[in-house]
Amino acid sequence: MKKKIVLFAVLILAVAYIPAIAQAGCTCDSGCGSVTNISTDFSKDGSGTFCWFIPCIGSYINSWNLATLEINGQDFTNTWASASSLPATIDGGYYIYYVGNYAWSHFEAMGACSGGPTDPPSTPIPSTPTPTPVVETPPPGVGDFQCLLQL
Repeated sequence: MKKKIVLFAVLILAVAYIPAIAQAGCTCDSGCGSVTNISTDFSKDGSGTFCWFIPCIGSYINSWNLATLEINGQDFTNTWASASSLPATIDGGYYIYYVGNYAWSHFEAMGACSGGPTDPPSTPIPSTPTPTPVVETPPPGVGDFQCLLQL
C-alpha cells in the first residue's frame, strides 16, 4: 500500500511539473505557446498581456505605465535601457513579457541591429588571363552512330 501511495505522489508531482519542464527555455509567464515573433522598431501601446520573441533589440528599449516588463526573465518595468545593458540572449534572442493595465501603457524596442549580413566582398580580377581549354574534335565518323550502322 505504501508503494502505491508513493507512486501516486510521484505521478502528481510529475504532472504538476511537466508544464514547467516544457517551457524550460521560455521566460514568459503566459507560456511559450503564446509567443509572437517581432522585429526591431517595434512598439506596443495598450492594455493586455503579451509575450514576444525578438532576435535583436536594436539600440534601446523603453517602457512606461506597465505593470510588468521582463526581458529574458529580468525586470525592465517602466525603464529605458540600452541594448548593451540587456541580459544574455536565450534561443538566439530575447523573450519579452509585457503586462499593461492601461490604454496608455507603452513598450518600444528601437534602432538598427548590428552584426547583420554584409555585402560580399568583390571578386578580385586576376592579373593574368585564364587560359581557354583546347577541345579536340574527333575525325569524321569516329564515335558517330550512323557510321556504326553502315558497317
